[in-house]
Amino acid sequence: MNRLALPAIATLALIPMGVLAQDFDPDLVERGRYVAVAADCAACHTNHEEGLEWAGGYVLDTPMGQMISTNITPSVEFGIGGWTEAQFERAVRHGVAPGLHMIYPGMPYADYARISDEDISALYAFIMSEIEPIDQAPALQTSLAFPFNIRYVMAGWNLLFGHNQPFDAATTQPGGADRGEYLVTALAHCNTCHSPRNILMAEGGPFLSGGNVGGWDVPNITSDPISGIGGWSDEEIVQYLRQGNAHGKAQAAGPMAEAVSYSLQYLNDDDLQAIATFLRTVPPVRTEGQDVPSFAFRDPDTLALMNPDGTVGAVPTVTPNPEGEQLFLSSCANCHGADARGTDDFYYPSLVNNAATSGTSAANLVMVISSGLQRETEEDYFFMPAYAGQWTSQQIADVANYVLQSYGNPELVVDAAYVELLQAGGEPPLLMRAMPYLLALGGIGAVAVLLLIIYLIRNRRRRARFG
Repeated sequence: MNRLALPAIATLALIPMGVLAQDFDPDLVERGRYVAVAADCAACHTNHEEGLEWAGGYVLDTPMGQMISTNITPSVEFGIGGWTEAQFERAVRHGVAPGLHMIYPGMPYADYARISDEDISALYAFIMSEIEPIDQAPALQTSLAFPFNIRYVMAGWNLLFGHNQPFDAATTQPGGADRGEYLVTALAHCNTCHSPRNILMAEGGPFLSGGNVGGWDVPNITSDPISGIGGWSDEEIVQYLRQGNAHGKAQAAGPMAEAVSYSLQYLNDDDLQAIATFLRTVPPVRTEGQDVPSFAFRDPDTLALMNPDGTVGAVPTVTPNPEGEQLFLSSCANCHGADARGTDDFYYPSLVNNAATSGTSAANLVMVISSGLQRETEEDYFFMPAYAGQWTSQQIADVANYVLQSYGNPELVVDAAYVELLQAGGEPPLLMRAMPYLLALGGIGAVAVLLLIIYLIRNRRRRARFG
């Protein structure tokens, strides 16, 4: 379809002058192409099952309900084809679309607010000139629980947390930690997932110390050598960002696999190095109770537990788990090996000293068993089947426990209820747990105010009657 084809007259009348036919500088458009990749726009605005890029329909499971991404192609009726650059900027940076339509922060506009003016203009030019319009709305619509389904609630949230300012163009130039900070906190918005959330679901904990997304544990990427990535080399960080696999350290799965597949692998070498350089400057945050990094949790030869001083400890006692062992040997061992050490070329990773098995949480192990893994780069394609629906929750727990006991952190124990909790999106945040009580208090307060008003009216009438 030709993007400049004239729409119906009734629709045309609603479009601001100058939006339809625009000539953009080719260099600006190419810059916008790179900005779109760095910002990972296509990953979240694409229904990967239908394959309609930029047309929305991606489902983001949250404790409040499902958020569905929107069509951001230049379709006038269903996308953003009728938006001016000012309207586009307001939506991307401030979460307010034309018509005072409040956007939920599943779209990380609080972090995108830091994007420079130049990059906002470039992104707009690229979308309006290079993206094919798709004239259809996503099949699903955002559905959140009360009171979050009232979009104007976001106006108050924006007043509290929507104060980030754009980076100056001088600090966003290629090279060095400044460029890395811009990528981490604005364009690539790493902190959106890697920083904890406060009670109102805004970023509020120690910067880049980890978070939770849809049942996945998002790791600590501060400079701490035990809990973070302080023990990784720059080369390992860059390799992980480009390939989703740092040999002997970690593999990208879940939302991070998508970020690698659709965004990070396409960043140039200077930007990947800039990210690594900036992460070195992030103050270290140690996860409570973690004394040994996950990549050095066990002695690879004896599978003994390692001591914090680097000496070899005791071999853990393995609790008999015939159900988990049988499932592991019949399914997982086909790729990871009967000894769970993977393959020599690292294509199938070792489960020994793996971030998913030897950390302080079993969440990612359970999630990757449940959801599988699909990660595609220009160099490789990795696929792991999903077992949710094939195995019961108890079977997934059995396999997870067998792996943890035999090859990972034996202190971690999984049960069927935990599996189901993670598959449903994880532990509800405090705000969700407190909401019934807050609503009840609000109802009681409203009734009290109403009774007070009634009392005052009656008292005034009584006084008027008896002088």
